Amino acid sequence: MTVRRAFISLDLEGLPHVVSREHLFVKGSLYAEARKIATEVVKVVAETLHENRVDEVIVTDSHGPMVNIPVDEMPGYVKLVRGFQRQRSMVAGARGATLQSLSTTPRLGLEKPPLITHTVEPL
Repeated sequence: MTVRRAFISLDLEGLPHVVSREHLFVKGSLYAEARKIATEVVKVVAETLHENRVDEVIVTDSHGPMVNIPVDEMPGYVKLVRGFQRQRSMVAGARGATLQSLSTTPRLGLEKPPLITHTVEPL
């Protein structure tokens, strides 16, 4: 039986409600809020993938110090890649995943781009 793995590289830029630079810096007044949003987004996406027969979800925490998502809030089928500095930065852990998503930034098809954005090229 083949294990189905999905890969998510999560960055704060482009997440819902992350609209200020204060969300993006460790000492920013809204940084805790951004971490909470990121954690909820990961949980919802991971749960949806798991409900659709994905056995393991690999999540690379890819913003700033790369320790934004609390380990203890992730379900057991989520493997969290954390910490700075690491080889392959935002794509660490992607090898072997059958489903890959590299951007939380919805850039295409928008009349106006998000306030805060950047992208990563697909593997």
